[in-house]
Amino acid sequence: MRSLVNATGLEPDTEAHYRLTMVVTIGKGSRDRDCDSNVKLVMDGIFSGLGVNDSRVTEIVLMKEIDRTCDSCINVTVELTEPYILA
Repeated sequence: MRSLVNATGLEPDTEAHYRLTMVVTIGKGSRDRDCDSNVKLVMDGIFSGLGVNDSRVTEIVLMKEIDRTCDSCINVTVELTEPYILA
């Protein structure tokens, strides 16, 4: 499995499959604890910037943490994965 560390100059692979890992940190002052609504918006922004169709995402890992000592943020990792073989 290869990680996309830097998207600069990345040639989009139309056959590649991707795993999107998103960690949503709910910080101080935030009352909204819903992180599901952010997934599609974040995916659209990242994959359009990469020039890749987001339908190539075959796995989404979504984690939520509450940390009232820091500001709210979203950390995202995109990885190339092996394609799933459906039997």
